[in-house]
Amino acid sequence: MKPLVIYGTGGHAAEVLDLIDAINTIQPTWQVDGFLVDASFQDAPFYLGYPVLGDHGYLQASPETAIVIAIGSGHARQMIADKIRNLITSPFFPTLIHPEAIISSRATLGAGIQICAQSIIQARASIADHVIINVACSISHDCTIGPFATLAPGARLAGNVTVASHTSLGIGVVAIPGVHLGQGSIIGAGAVLIRDVPPASTVAGNPATRIGTATR
Repeated sequence: MKPLVIYGTGGHAAEVLDLIDAINTIQPTWQVDGFLVDASFQDAPFYLGYPVLGDHGYLQASPETAIVIAIGSGHARQMIADKIRNLITSPFFPTLIHPEAIISSRATLGAGIQICAQSIIQARASIADHVIINVACSISHDCTIGPFATLAPGARLAGNVTVASHTSLGIGVVAIPGVHLGQGSIIGAGAVLIRDVPPASTVAGNPATRIGTATR
């Protein structure tokens, strides 16, 4: 089994641990050594029975260890990934796929992606690095998901949808074919997207309308 650490000690980190357990149940693959967290957020020596090993500096002594960044915010994931890349020449960010997910052999996946149970990724979809695809998402043919995007449970993308980097989709979002979601946009829970979303916009509703400017 390959050594692995999870960066983060919040709710999503607990879900990632469950994802790893599900993978290991089918094929023992990952040995979870513990959790990493920025020093300012460390409030206990253990989390879910595993040791909190320190911050990203821990990786200097273990550069071959796989790292999963289990943080919901795409901007925070990128900051952590950048810190790790500045510390280690070739960090190992594995892509984790739940055994109950369905992934087309014609889809393209980057590094550091987390794909949770019951999600479906169809032919010619392209998923960039460090994307979170939560439980029961559906990504249809020819969709493009940019780096550090986040899809909450139950998001549904029809064909040819583009989700730019750092965009966050809430629970149950639905997008019709061909819409483009601009970089850093925030899509509210249950929104129905029938037109393009400008970068750094917050939208919500059915049909979705702009309600503000997205902030990190």
